[in-house]
Amino acid sequence: MATAPVSVQVLTVSCPEDILSASRTAGNRMVLVLVPAQDAVTASRASLFLWRMTCLQSEGRMPDISVLLLSDRIGGRYPRLSERLSPERLRYALTTAVTQPGNTRIFRPGQCHLSVLQRKILMASLAGLEVDEMARTLNVSRRGVLAGRSALIHKLGLRNRLELMGLMAEDFI
Repeated sequence: MATAPVSVQVLTVSCPEDILSASRTAGNRMVLVLVPAQDAVTASRASLFLWRMTCLQSEGRMPDISVLLLSDRIGGRYPRLSERLSPERLRYALTTAVTQPGNTRIFRPGQCHLSVLQRKILMASLAGLEVDEMARTLNVSRRGVLAGRSALIHKLGLRNRLELMGLMAEDFI
């Protein structure tokens, strides 16, 4: 499993906007996102990161950058590598992904816009409100809150409401 030497610059970022502020270097760019199968909070934040990046790309504020997940989760929109890869296999896979960026991205992002109601449901969920409280506060039916929350979970790329609750308000501020 020999790989050709590839010059790589590694940046640690906490939000996609940090990528924009980093100095641009020559060569291919790739974002590697850790989405641990056994850590719902970290996985939720990773999903939020990917959603924000998709929004920036759809607004034309960020160039199209290859995305690769380091995750043992099943399904999803992005190609992934197993969390349990040996260092040698991980190095080989990452080198291949950087040198052949066309093979690392299988999803072209579409719409990522949250409706006003979905944003309100998001903030109410992060504040810990229950469905009935949200319905009263937002002046919508209980069923409307459930439908809005379901659409919100889908748009953020989360799997369920537990992952939604794993997010924190500061992730959105």
